[in-house]
Amino acid sequence: MRNSSICPRKSTSCLEDELTAKYGIQVTIYDRSWIVKEVIEGERQDLAYNYLGVGRLLEDGRPLGPKDYSRTQQLEDIEKELGDPAAYVGMKMQRVTEALVAAKLSRELERPRHETEGRLGRAIRVAESDGTFHQRLEAYYESLCTSVWWFDEIPPVNAGYTAFETMALSSEHATDLGFLATLLQHLAACRT
Repeated sequence: MRNSSICPRKSTSCLEDELTAKYGIQVTIYDRSWIVKEVIEGERQDLAYNYLGVGRLLEDGRPLGPKDYSRTQQLEDIEKELGDPAAYVGMKMQRVTEALVAAKLSRELERPRHETEGRLGRAIRVAESDGTFHQRLEAYYESLCTSVWWFDEIPPVNAGYTAFETMALSSEHATDLGFLATLLQHLAACRT
């Protein structure tokens, strides 16, 4: 056992040694990082919710990893902000950015199709009314790519491609033209 004069601040290991000596059984103290790791990686969110009173219980049956938990929290925060009309006074372009982020998070979290398409539609509407050219182009690009890669549907892309191409080719910025090139690659991959 360590001497308490050597461990004046009662570190975890000193406290473990003192309790082990006092009660005659091996005492191990687990810290917060260990608990978080065991709950998230061990897929024991139900235990954290039911017995520790932390977080909320998700009933969709899918395991929720640490990245998805973080994305879910971020999506909830963004949706709360987007629901408050006063949150973006004087920051209309930021509202467009947040709407795009919410749509991408919804897609990555594999939310129901109607939710993701609704968020993509909102991002397009907000970008059309308050966004920059790049934001408008990105909103359309994300919608078309989602049709191809997440929902395996080519018809919406075929219907919207010509307008998207005309819009993208009017730009001289490499990033904007990159959207077009990437979309063409997606379409080529789907047709082979």
